[in-house]
This record gives sequence, C-alpha cells and structure tokens, in this order.
Amino acid sequence: IGRLVFKECVEIDYKYEQIRKQSIHDVKDMPVHVKSVDSGVFIDRFGYANDNPAVRFMMRDLKTKFQPKGVWKRFDLGYIGLYRPEIIVKAPEGTIMETGYASFMFQDRVNPVIELTGDASHNLDRFILSEGKQTVKTFNYRGFRFIEVHVYGNPDEIEIISVTGHQRTYYHEIAGSFICDDERLNDIWNMSAKTVQSCSEDALTDTPVRERGQWTGDMMASGIENIAVLFGEMSLPMRSIIQAYEMRNPEGLVPSQYPGHIDVIPMYSLMWITGSLRYYEITGDDATIRY
Repeated sequence: IGRLVFKECVEIDYKYEQIRKQSIHDVKDMPVHVKSVDSGVFIDRFGYANDNPAVRFMMRDLKTKFQPKGVWKRFDLGYIGLYRPEIIVKAPEGTIMETGYASFMFQDRVNPVIELTGDASHNLDRFILSEGKQTVKTFNYRGFRFIEVHVYGNPDEIEIISVTGHQRTYYHEIAGSFICDDERLNDIWNMSAKTVQSCSEDALTDTPVRERGQWTGDMMASGIENIAVLFGEMSLPMRSIIQAYEMRNPEGLVPSQYPGHIDVIPMYSLMWITGSLRYYEITGDDATIRY
C-alpha cells in the first residue's frame, strides 16, 4: 500500500504489484506481399465533405465518366490479418487521402463498415498530406485483407506509388504441415493455419478485425490444440490460463473474456478447467497447473 498527497492535501491509497518478468516473447512484425488489383479515378456521390465518411467512401463513383475529383487504387494482402499499412504517395501540400479496409469484397467494392459490431464501426483513416513524395503509416494496426486508397485532387498531380503491409503476429512461421491427395482439404488446412496465425498477438483473439478479444473458450476449446500442432510453442496458452485464474471473481469463476473487457459467460468460463488439464497433457508443465 502506498500513499499519495496532492496539493489540496487529499490523501489517496493505492496498491501496486511487483513488475513481473515477461512470460512471452515480443509480438513480431512480419512483412507481407501486397498485390495491386485495380485503380481508376472517382467523384463523390454522397453528401457534404463532413458527412458520414464511410458512406461517402462506399458511394464514390470509381468508374466515372465525368471530370474526376481524385484517384484510387485497390490492393490485396492475400488473407485477413492484423496489418500496419505503409503507403508511398506523391501529392501537393494539403491533399486529403482516405484509406478504407475490408475483410472481403462487397459487390466488388471495399466496404469500410465493420460488420456484426452492434454499432457504427468504421475501418477507415483520413490523412492530410505534405508536399511531394512521402510515406504514410498508421499509428497502430488495422484488421483487413483489402485496402483501397482514395486521394482527392488533380489526377495529373497525384501518384499512389505503392502500399506495403506489416503483419502483427505472435507466431512468425507455421511449423506444422499437412498434405494429402485432396487439394480442397489441403487448402482448408492452410487457410485454417493462417487463421490461427492471424489471430495470435500477445493473446489468441477471436478475430483481428471486429473484436480482437481474448476469450477463454476460444483458447481452451481449440486454441491449445491448434497452437500445439501448428507452432509447438505454448507460452501463449500458458499466459492465457494464468491470466484467467488471476482475474477470477469472488465466487472463483474465471472470466470468459479478458483483460481489457471483463465478461462472464459460465459455459465459456468452465472450459478453463478442461483446457488447463489438456494444456498439462500436452506440455507436462505442472508449474502452471500448480500456480
């Protein structure tokens, strides 16, 4: 217990914990291949400049026959992941650039409205550019597969030079492998392996796009098995087990989602028991079970 005294002589008690040694390695930043798939010029067809930006983005005419108001390019990163985009563009001072992100193409368009959120969540950035050739990056990562870059201005004065992507992932390489004489089954296995890799940060999350939440059931029901087969490095499940235990409620029930947003769904929480036992069967790590 410590004590803080402010100028107004108000005393506040606070607790502090000993800083612990890091139990997992650093999350990696992995460059990925980006493919340019389409480009053109556009005009706006919706509202005023400060109207809903996602609606304006989605409703732009990308195949206009009228005097264009800007240029656009679309890129494909190959699969859904958590990426930090890096855009090299050339434009005049004060030019507005918008980048929209999507997991999949909607009616042959990049739709920056995130689905299944219960509210208006937009996967969209707006930048005001400097003069000349420059590199633009987001401050943090975005979940997507497709990115579309829209730049306002005279097409003769604008050039979208390139887009590169840096994927945030805990597991840099997939160690496990599977192959058989059924190509569809091979594709399903590879897609599933990429999915686990894309959902692995400093926690196994349910999706890199919509929620990025650590759910007890996701790790205990399938995450432990998948991580053991695909990567063989079990520090992430170990950390998840301990975190859930330390955040149990007074009745002893661990959370179903944690640590940023605490939620309790008993069925998901109870999977912690069988998941912890399965972790021990795979690893023999009795120190975690006795924690």
